[in-house]
Amino acid sequence: MARPYAILDTDFISKLYSTQNSKGIPFIEKLFEFNYDFYCHDQIRIEIERHCAGAKDWLIRNSNKIKVYTDDEILEMFKMYPLPETVALRYYMNHLKSACEIYKQDYFDSCYGKLQDNLNSKDDFLNELSAGDVKVGKKHNLGEVKNTVLMNALYFCTKRCAYKFCSDDQITRANIMAYAAKNRYDLKCISAFSFFFVAKTELGVPKNESDEFLASWLHMSSGLRISVIEADGIKRTHETQLVYNDIWSDKVSCTAEGYIQYHAN
Repeated sequence: MARPYAILDTDFISKLYSTQNSKGIPFIEKLFEFNYDFYCHDQIRIEIERHCAGAKDWLIRNSNKIKVYTDDEILEMFKMYPLPETVALRYYMNHLKSACEIYKQDYFDSCYGKLQDNLNSKDDFLNELSAGDVKVGKKHNLGEVKNTVLMNALYFCTKRCAYKFCSDDQITRANIMAYAAKNRYDLKCISAFSFFFVAKTELGVPKNESDEFLASWLHMSSGLRISVIEADGIKRTHETQLVYNDIWSDKVSCTAEGYIQYHAN
């Protein structure tokens, strides 16, 4: 039976790499205790390199555990499906357009509009695709868009639904879950902080070990408050330490979108 798989995004890797115990072991190492196949798009590597050199080196060191797909390799996956090369190029283009729409990005026509004219040559297509990536620029969800192309390619070619989409961006998780529901993908999300819940409930990480990682998390300026879903269904932010304590008091669960949610009394 094929293993489930997880797709990792930039913020998820960066934050959980930066969360380390007293021995300098990153919290994200716990991810490998899952019996999953791990994937991300090469754009994630590019984005990590901009923000966290240590996380980039970690990703490279774990290349035997995390498959980093390039656009060329996705096209080869389509061709091995098998599809003729021109059809594989068209499939990639259509998945890219769909992914841009998922994230409500309007740059497909302006940045990738010439892909349509390069469907007879893989080299020309990849060159135009790279030029489009440059036009998109930074901070426009390109990593998430390319990860979604990868997710769709994996499902299309292997019929294996992604089991975990690991992202720390709330909008990204909401968009990808809406898309998954529409296409009947068996998908759940994990945020960086909800990994504390997952580590406790699914991996059996003991509290004293988890406490060390929390101490590291709290040193990050962005880690002092967490968005949660209250028992009344309203999203609010709480102090991280309080939410963490409630995880260990069994007062919460984790939603499919990766939020910590409080139980009704």
